[in-house]
Amino acid sequence: MEQREEQAAVRTATDEERAEARARFRRKLAEAEERMTPEKRAEVRAAFGLDRSAA
Repeated sequence: MEQREEQAAVRTATDEERAEARARFRRKLAEAEERMTPEKRAEVRAAFGLDRSAA
């Protein structure tokens, strides 16, 4: 197998790009939470060490 050396271009995201990524993540998280059953929500909260008062 031939290995090629390629350097990835590293670019820092702009404030706007970071804000868009955060908004996209929050939308996806909200959609996932809407699909959760109460049992699954409790399981996820326990896995992350969150108690009910953190909600």
